Amino acid sequence: EGLIIEIRARMLKPVKGLVGGAFLYKYFPERQNHSEIDFELLTNRPDQVQTNIYRDEPLGIGHPEFNTVPQFDMTRFNKYRIECLPDRVRWLVNDQLVRENTTLVPGEALTLHLNFYGPECNWAIACDAGLQPATSPENNITYVFDIDCVRVKSNANHEPVSAKRKSKNSK
Repeated sequence: EGLIIEIRARMLKPVKGLVGGAFLYKYFPERQNHSEIDFELLTNRPDQVQTNIYRDEPLGIGHPEFNTVPQFDMTRFNKYRIECLPDRVRWLVNDQLVRENTTLVPGEALTLHLNFYGPECNWAIACDAGLQPATSPENNITYVFDIDCVRVKSNANHEPVSAKRKSKNSK
C-alpha cells in the first residue's frame, strides 16, 4: 500500500500573509484528533517550503519544518510530491528529497485537499496584519495560487522511489 501525490504549482505576484498548500487529511470527531501530511508555501518565507505531519493528534502546531530548496522560486512552477508509504512519509520538491519521517506515519486513508488563504495572526510566521478583507466589492484584490497539475496514484506494488537526498533538515 501507499499513496503518492504530486502537484505542480506557483504563486503569482505573492504578497506577504498568504499560504498555499496541498495536504492529506483525516479528522476523528470522536477524539477531536486528526492525521495530516502537508506542504505549505508561505509568502512570508518565499525561499522555503514548510512541511508538516500529524498522526492522530489534536489540531495545533504539529511537527512543522521549514525546508530550503536550492534555486527555489515560488513564482515559478515547482513540483511538490508527498509519498505516504506504510513505513515512511517523504516530501520532495522538484524531485529533491527535503524531508523524510518514519515515526509519525498515519495508518488510515487520508483525503487530498488543496487550499489558499490568509491565515489569522495567531500563526505569526505566516500572517501579515496589513492583509485585510476588502471593505467593499470594488476594493477586492485577486491573489493566485496557480495549480496546473494534480496527480494521485497508488503505490500498491511498493515500487522503489528514488530521489536526490538533501543533507540537512530531513528526518
